[in-house]
Amino acid sequence: MFHLLIVNAVYIVAECKVLSNREELSNAKTYMRSWVKKGLNGSETFTDVCQMFHPDISCIEDYMNYITKIPLIPSFFAVKYQQNKDVLMVSLIMSLECFETYVSSLTAYDEFMDTKHHEFN
Repeated sequence: MFHLLIVNAVYIVAECKVLSNREELSNAKTYMRSWVKKGLNGSETFTDVCQMFHPDISCIEDYMNYITKIPLIPSFFAVKYQQNKDVLMVSLIMSLECFETYVSSLTAYDEFMDTKHHEFN
């Protein structure tokens, strides 16, 4: 279920117009483009994901590190590691619907600011 949420969240981010104009995010956008290019639909097993992203993803920690490099995704969930117990806890910061609204609001704000910038020039 978590993988399906992540796949959907990445597609929401990929559709975000704000990111396309940000050169400072070029490295992070590389992770996003690579993810989208694979055509994931959320039904993949963890083994499938590891094979698709080999050698970048070979364990759950690699998976979490990879997806947190995608722009805006760290706003969607939080990860807590228990190294000595080999435990990983993930908690959603917001629902997928709220995340979509959040990303949409960034686009709307950016478009508003762009309009204001042109008014002053």
